[in-house]
Amino acid sequence: MPNPKTCFGRLLRRCAKHVTKFRLSAQAARDLRRISATGRRDHGVAASERHLAGFERLFQLLREQPFAGQERPEFARRVRSLSHRPHRILYRLEGDTVLIVRILHHAQDAPRALRGEQ
Repeated sequence: MPNPKTCFGRLLRRCAKHVTKFRLSAQAARDLRRISATGRRDHGVAASERHLAGFERLFQLLREQPFAGQERPEFARRVRSLSHRPHRILYRLEGDTVLIVRILHHAQDAPRALRGEQ
């Protein structure tokens, strides 16, 4: 169980739930590959790898504190989001699993991208 002192202030009551399972949807895996390729092309290998390492840190945070992301009912039912630079990680909790549904640039239309992901 996570240490409540490490949880975000307003989430203390929710920290009792510790999610240990983690899964990327097929679409989220494609999103990551696209982000990596675009980053390498536009910003270089080192910058792209730093950006991807940031995603890994946030994925670990979500394993430990699954309620860290903000609820986003305007995007889709049961979807939460967590920002990482110009991208947002869209995920939902399914039992004891954090499912990363999509990873989108902030400029992308999230509700449209999530259609059919209900």
